[in-house]
Amino acid sequence: MLALYRRLLSARRGSPALHQGSWTAVPAPDGVLAYERRADGDRRIVAVNFRDAPADLPLAEPATVQVA
Repeated sequence: MLALYRRLLSARRGSPALHQGSWTAVPAPDGVLAYERRADGDRRIVAVNFRDAPADLPLAEPATVQVA
């Protein structure tokens, strides 16, 4: 768990969008919270799955998972 928190904090520190960007909700299935953050040309989508099983989150553009 500590390693996950460290990766999340590192991602936040390295991204203007994650600590000062605008916030927009992204459509997601039940049990999943998803939103987009943007700032200074940096765009991130944050998705948190609260379900007991994996969930699909269709996106309009290809994306790279930074922390899982």
